[in-house]
Amino acid sequence: AERPADGPWRLVVVGRLTPNKNQKAAIRALAAVVDAGLDASLEVLGDGPELERLEVLAAELGVADRVAFRGMVDLREVTATFAASDIQLLTSKQEGFGKVLLEGMVQGVVPITSHSPASGEISGNGSRGVVADPEDPGSFARAVQDLVADRERWVRMVDDARAYTGAHTLEVFGREVQALLQRQWHVELQPPRVAP
Repeated sequence: AERPADGPWRLVVVGRLTPNKNQKAAIRALAAVVDAGLDASLEVLGDGPELERLEVLAAELGVADRVAFRGMVDLREVTATFAASDIQLLTSKQEGFGKVLLEGMVQGVVPITSHSPASGEISGNGSRGVVADPEDPGSFARAVQDLVADRERWVRMVDDARAYTGAHTLEVFGREVQALLQRQWHVELQPPRVAP
């Protein structure tokens, strides 16, 4: 993984624009890091009912020129955006496994994600991602600033993220989700039935 020591740093958010996905926290985090002197921008991929409110918020915070609302895009464009980005923000108030994080990690994007049942697994408890509080945009901003301040850590996390995602086939993913649900729900799930 390579990253210029100075900016600009490209942040990315992918997902439907809804109150639960909480992209306003990502915009607030961007504004905080820009106010702190970081050369950064945010790509927002997705569409939804919060678009107008998010555009207004970006303007109010003075970062409208640093936020690109790209709308619904195809998988090829998502992949290309990940490949050109440095840090992915997943600011959801509630999230399951967060498959979109793995999609970014395989392209060399370090995730900063909300707490979820799988956030420790996905983040490697800090070795390949950072877990932040979705109710505190400042925690996302601090995580971005910490990564930018320690380029060697960012590179190590990119390398660990790529290794982790490279080992995650759909079969492995299915077993891990089953084990996670069994731990969370304290039940034993039967393997899926195969159609005759």
